[in-house]
Amino acid sequence: MDGRVIQRDFDVEVGGNVVPCVIWMLNPGVGSRALIAMGHGGSQHKKTEDIRNRAIHFAKDFGWASLAIDAPGHGDRISSEEAEAERLKAQARVRGDADAPSMSPDDKIRYLPKANCPD
Repeated sequence: MDGRVIQRDFDVEVGGNVVPCVIWMLNPGVGSRALIAMGHGGSQHKKTEDIRNRAIHFAKDFGWASLAIDAPGHGDRISSEEAEAERLKAQARVRGDADAPSMSPDDKIRYLPKANCPD
């Protein structure tokens, strides 16, 4: 990205689902072997500016690699229209709008892979 920090995009398959991933690190052979998993909320993308900026900072200042993935319902795993709708709902909840739609616990459980849910 700037001669020192590189960004690599890749996918992994988990339970038959493709999970988009990105890692930021110093050029190979430089720095520690520490790896940080970067979390992001809402329906944000794994490459939001704040995630990317922190990952670059961690690589440059500490030599750490940073990994971010798009969980179900996030980033590259939903359409831009779905992401915008989720962003607007989250903003309404933050403002305290009592009528803002929110997922029920049952809806949240439906996002979990069946293989990981107890019977």
